[in-house]
Amino acid sequence: MKPPMSNEKRSKIIMWAFLIALTLSQIFFLISNMVTYGYSMHSIIPGYYEGAYLDFFKPFYSSNEFNPYKTGLTDTPLTLLIGKLLSSFTKNAVFKYDISYMQHFAESTLVLFMAIAFSAVLFAITFFSIKKGNGFWKAWFLFLIFFSAPFIYIFEQGSMVLFTVTLILLYLSGYDSDSKCIRELSHIALAIATGLSAYPIIFVILSYRKKRFGNAFRCLVYSFFIFFLPIFAFGGLGRLGYYFNNLKDVITDALNSGIAYRIDIISGLNLISLCLGKGLIESNALKLVLWGVILVILLVCACISKSKWRTVLALSLMAACGPFVSMQANVAYLIIPLLLLIDSEENRIEADFIYTFLFIVMLAPIAIKDCIVNLAGNTGSEVYIYSLICTVSVFLMILMLCIETVAAPFSGIELSKRKREYAKQEAAE
Repeated sequence: MKPPMSNEKRSKIIMWAFLIALTLSQIFFLISNMVTYGYSMHSIIPGYYEGAYLDFFKPFYSSNEFNPYKTGLTDTPLTLLIGKLLSSFTKNAVFKYDISYMQHFAESTLVLFMAIAFSAVLFAITFFSIKKGNGFWKAWFLFLIFFSAPFIYIFEQGSMVLFTVTLILLYLSGYDSDSKCIRELSHIALAIATGLSAYPIIFVILSYRKKRFGNAFRCLVYSFFIFFLPIFAFGGLGRLGYYFNNLKDVITDALNSGIAYRIDIISGLNLISLCLGKGLIESNALKLVLWGVILVILLVCACISKSKWRTVLALSLMAACGPFVSMQANVAYLIIPLLLLIDSEENRIEADFIYTFLFIVMLAPIAIKDCIVNLAGNTGSEVYIYSLICTVSVFLMILMLCIETVAAPFSGIELSKRKREYAKQEAAE
């Protein structure tokens, strides 16, 4: 009997498959954009001129209002505080105009690109410090990530997701360090990430799994204060009522709308409803129940998985698609388990190849003529191709993770028949 492929060979196939496939997809995307004069770019980013850099300029602009949350804003208080600090570099006269004009002023545009450059450089430094391999492979890998579909969207929107992902990487690199100082700094980094977007707090589970209870508790305390204290720069705790009311409105809209540029769980449930026919998941209460069940299952996977990168994958999926409105930028959270998968020294199994393929699909920029399809043939059923691809990939990842982590152990499925026979043969020899 032919022996199974060695672990080292499987790791090389995964790495080369990722590098070559993503490189070819980006070359094709570049050629397509040249041929179509940029039209193919609309597959990834909105085609509306006034929507450019909106994720950055919304808190940047609204932070100068007396009550920034009165306009329906859902950015966290810390994000608003950062927007207020950055807006101090801009003339007050700029804020007399509508938010869509922000990109037309030299001062605000310069601040935007400085913020993006800072986030990109910090990410690159963090990436090089934790990624295994020589400088050439690191540079190639980083180049592919920077020109991947979610990062194109991040740069186009000026999203703070890149900064948040960098802080989570800093946490992962130091939460289990022997140095108390590094452990503390890593938990502060996670607390700041939580202040920018509440969901990163779930990564503190890694500290609990390592029995770093003191660090984990302090991280929760840091996160609480970093999340809520900035609200005092905008009128005090009374503003939180507006904030939570805005979140409620967003949740209601998300439950009733299609998937558009979203890759969250609710968007996936809406997609299933569209594909299988109206009436299947029309109840908002049912959607909320299914949303909660999926998050609980992912949490269980994160707590019981014996594979570190799969544990981080479960947490990253919760951070990426757990929010009720999770746009394409949040696919960047999945860069975290991808790095661990590529560098993993765990025994490779067939599922690793499928995960790698799904990562490639989500990161590869697509180049097609029409970026919208209408599954039900009526207004409100439009689906953007890239978010459709990401939503399907995310749900497949969740399904595979649940089967591997929860279903397989309970059913006693750990090794394929071929591997068991080979193991017995080796033992006999």
